[in-house]
Amino acid sequence: MSLKFTVLTPTYNRAHTLGNVYKCLEAQTLQNFEWLIVDDGSSDTTQDLVAGWSQTSPFTIRYIKQTNGGKHTALNRGIQEAKGYFTVVLDSDDVIYPHCLERFLYHWNTIPEAQREHYAGVTGLCVNQHGNLLGGEFPDNTFDSNAVEITYVYCLADDRYGMQRTEVMRGFPFPVFEGEKFLTESVVWNRVARHYKNRYVNEVLCVKEYRADGLTRSIAKHRSNNPKGSSLYYQELLCAPEPFAFKTRVGIYTYYVRYALHAKQRPLEVIRGSRKPLFALLGWLLGTFLYTRDRFSPPREHYLETQRYTLEK
Repeated sequence: MSLKFTVLTPTYNRAHTLGNVYKCLEAQTLQNFEWLIVDDGSSDTTQDLVAGWSQTSPFTIRYIKQTNGGKHTALNRGIQEAKGYFTVVLDSDDVIYPHCLERFLYHWNTIPEAQREHYAGVTGLCVNQHGNLLGGEFPDNTFDSNAVEITYVYCLADDRYGMQRTEVMRGFPFPVFEGEKFLTESVVWNRVARHYKNRYVNEVLCVKEYRADGLTRSIAKHRSNNPKGSSLYYQELLCAPEPFAFKTRVGIYTYYVRYALHAKQRPLEVIRGSRKPLFALLGWLLGTFLYTRDRFSPPREHYLETQRYTLEK
């Protein structure tokens, strides 16, 4: 029987939370999966814990340890190593409901077989650790769209939880910049959106925990400290064909300018990189203001900073 799922967990010093992940995987009603853990250079007891679980686990556990390079590099490694037809990224401090994998497969099978090559995967809803729904529901109980449209046209910017076809993900690796250990996952989801649809369903499948030491708590700071990847994210959004509202498009230009300056790009390069100089000039004053403020005080959060398609913890 071919392996349906790879549950991919990138982790860094999360030995104290991984036990909950293991328990939720033990409880899955569909057991045709492997658990692939990519340890991004942990210095805690993660390796010993995994070795113990591997002795008695009802499912296959594979463990890979790499030099610390950031979550996006761990995802790249895991997606290359995945053996499942679908990949489900499960962060080391989140849990999925017992029926999650079974429901993903059910919803995938509702897509007519002849059309499935045009879909990357299936995405459902999430709640936080208090049981509160993250963001609003999709426009319909079954809704076909893509990550850019969902976030910027329908303004559904909070966390979702999905599975992706592994072969699709292999075609869109996370860019890696020397010296940078953070990259918003939305760079990849937005690239996938240019080529594939996603099936969105109004069904809660995952509980996401927001921890004080998670990336989400200081996303603007991480983006300022990793400006090449951050400016790339906003630059690529500038070229998106979706009908962004005027305010949204100006905001995208503003943050592109902000992080391009952090990346030490020359002003003329920034304007040229926008492809639409007039909008770049409109965002220039705000972008330079934010860049200047960042240099003298900790970066502050904003809607366009904290929007995520998949958890960036």
